[in-house]
Order: sequence, then structure tokens, then C-alpha cells
Amino acid sequence: MFDGVVYYVNESGDEPFWEWFKALNKSDRYSVHDYIRRVAYGGSRKNITTIKGGAGVCEIVIDRGPGFRVYFATDSRLMVILLGGIKRNQKSDIKKAKLYWRRYGKEK
Repeated sequence: MFDGVVYYVNESGDEPFWEWFKALNKSDRYSVHDYIRRVAYGGSRKNITTIKGGAGVCEIVIDRGPGFRVYFATDSRLMVILLGGIKRNQKSDIKKAKLYWRRYGKEK
């Protein structure tokens, strides 16, 4: 269980997760938000995997639509949402999530 959820903001002030999230339809947004909420507040963790070589980056696999993914890491007791994506773009999204997490650590 986390004490809160924060969203990665890049050096330009953009929020990669929210840019992706806003493009989803209402039903998919609800599902993604619900998964994040459940994970953040201690619910089922069966759909979470740690990214190999990801320095703490994890992936929530959402069994809906094109295989939604949410990438996050933990900063103390905070869940840091880095990026959202789909199965088809998984490799490039993982690279981005790792980069965002490294940048997050440097900007703190």
C-alpha cells in the first residue's frame, strides 16, 4: 500500500501518463484508473510485474482492450506513475519508463 500517487512530469512540464490517458475512451479511462487505485491502496497485485533491469520500474498489465499497461516505480511510500501504453508498444514504452524513472531520481 502506498501513501499516495504522483505523476511524472518531464523537464518541459509535460505529463506523459496524462497525455496518453486523455486519448482513451471513457470506459477505458475508468478501467485504467480503477487498476491504479487498487494497486495504490493495497489491492490485488497479481497483474504487476517488475521490469527486468528496470531499476525499480514495474508494469501493471490491464486485461482490457489492446492490452493496456501502466508503468510505475516507488519513491519511499509514493507510487510514481511514469507512463501508460499498450502491449504492441511495450518494448519502447519500457525504455521510456526507465528513462523517466532515472530522470525523476535526478530531478528530486
